[in-house]
Amino acid sequence: MNSHDAQTFARSPESFRPTGARRLNLHMREAMARADSFEGVPRGDAKPLRFLAAFQEAEPYLGLPAHAFKLVSWLVKQTQSQDWEQGSRPIAWPSARRQAEFLNLSPARVKSLNRALFEAGIFVMRDNEQGKRYGRRGPDGRIIEAYGFDLSPLAVRFDEFIRLAAEAKAERERMRKLRSRITFARRSIRQAGEEMATLGLVMEGWATIEAQTAELVLAARRATHSEELALVVQSLERRKGDVDKWLGEASKPVNLDPEGVENEPHTTATNLSSNPLDTVIAHQGVVAASEAEPISPPPAPVAEMKLPVKPDQIPQLAPRFGRYLRQDRAA
Repeated sequence: MNSHDAQTFARSPESFRPTGARRLNLHMREAMARADSFEGVPRGDAKPLRFLAAFQEAEPYLGLPAHAFKLVSWLVKQTQSQDWEQGSRPIAWPSARRQAEFLNLSPARVKSLNRALFEAGIFVMRDNEQGKRYGRRGPDGRIIEAYGFDLSPLAVRFDEFIRLAAEAKAERERMRKLRSRITFARRSIRQAGEEMATLGLVMEGWATIEAQTAELVLAARRATHSEELALVVQSLERRKGDVDKWLGEASKPVNLDPEGVENEPHTTATNLSSNPLDTVIAHQGVVAASEAEPISPPPAPVAEMKLPVKPDQIPQLAPRFGRYLRQDRAA
């Protein structure tokens, strides 16, 4: 194979198709078609670790087997930036023995792990006629020929991984808030029971509410999605509301000082008047005294007194009036 043929081989997706005896199921064929759609990123923009980071964030939610990220991370680090650029493909070709040693797994478990990740569309296997892995690079460091793990699905599914990670983060936040509400409702119901015991109150159906609360808490621990956990929260908070309402009515204190004219106490003044005559007793005494004593007749008029004084005696008694008498006589 001359240099031109090698470059053509390296840049053509068809040249990387498996030609060995590996049996492909429908999921593997879909993964193969997705990998073939990868045309490479523009030169200078390839960042393999960015693709790996996106996969790492989404990996817990993809339902992959153990050691998945460890294997993918190891494979990505065996590639070079130019392998992800246009005109090439990101292929790693570690031997099966080297892979088993790195993962510390048996050959059978390694083979099972490879197949699971192939079916999940994380990478595809590019085999030669003998089913072996190997590769060669040219003077410029670009792959001329390679068979092994084609990691191009990581780049193709980059946006998908970012979206899955964001959705998972939002789901975790919803679950966290719902679990906080469950904890608050559970504690409130327990504290209500303690308060009822302290006050000596017995709520009808309390034993049933306690049993249902325990069942709902257990169901909350088994819930894996916010939708089912939300149903548990609603049921638990509904019981909390019933208990709080009953306890509030049962322990409501009696109002010893009601407000309003209709609630004012009716009182009668019992203090004696400051005026002793302005009382019923004084009035009765006056009436009794008036009835017992006879009414005195009015005093007789006093007769007008007449003094035997003659006119000639007035000047002697009152010399100032003498001149008036002389005037009267002259007239």
